Amino acid sequence: MTVEAKDLLQFAKNCAGTQDEVTRRAAISRAYYACYHVFLAIVAQYPAVRPLDGHVTHREIANRLDSWNVGANSPLKDLARQAQRAAADYRVLVAARVEADYKLDLPIFPGALIEHMKRSERLIFQGLQLAHQIKKRTEPTPVVVE
Repeated sequence: MTVEAKDLLQFAKNCAGTQDEVTRRAAISRAYYACYHVFLAIVAQYPAVRPLDGHVTHREIANRLDSWNVGANSPLKDLARQAQRAAADYRVLVAARVEADYKLDLPIFPGALIEHMKRSERLIFQGLQLAHQIKKRTEPTPVVVE
């Protein structure tokens, strides 16, 4: 059986309805990983900010989204701007996931979980739209950021 981002998001939604903090933490983590896999597929085609032996780290995804430079007159300029906006939301999700997975002394409040789930769903939708638009248009010519 294979798992897709939508499966991880659905599992996160199922977990989000509980009052149990451990399960709320799992919901935050799974929703984040659903986003991670959507954006991993997008940024895999971008050059790495630094060599990573074929592995794209969590921070590298946001860095690649931010560094997509297609040129002032490129027909993909609007997509590059969308990618850069997505990077900011993605970083918020990374921070929430780190808190949920590693900062066990900090409580996860239901309101924060609801916001995380909304942001995750919105970001996944944006990522899928971005991937579709990139596929429809000419392939980008990214610039390596040093």
